[in-house]
Amino acid sequence: MTKLYHRELGFPITFKYPSTKVELSWSKHAHRQAEVDRYGYISKMETLHTDDYIPIEIEYDLDTSKPVKMLLRSKFEVNNCNIVIAVMPSTRGATKAFVKTVWYNRVDDTHKTLDASKYEVPAFKLKLDK
Repeated sequence: MTKLYHRELGFPITFKYPSTKVELSWSKHAHRQAEVDRYGYISKMETLHTDDYIPIEIEYDLDTSKPVKMLLRSKFEVNNCNIVIAVMPSTRGATKAFVKTVWYNRVDDTHKTLDASKYEVPAFKLKLDK
């Protein structure tokens, strides 16, 4: 069973954010979005270093204690924006993580419109230093 969690509300204590470099495979949708983003063209990276990103949202499989999808925001700025990328970690024989979509988000966008009703709030929250 999967549940959706947001950084501001807490991740399950069993979530382990990987510190790794992963190869990426891009969906057609992600390719299109990278080309037409309103803040400019997003280069399609072949690898992602997770240490360069902050997890914002995770869809988490409670049975396996593994993320099914992660929404990550870059720590670096490009054109006064961060890159936000929705990625599905590699599973069952896949060698690359799958990029579902990507977009730029302005660094001054604080997302004060979080709808907490969409997310689970874990009883024991993981505190990430990132």
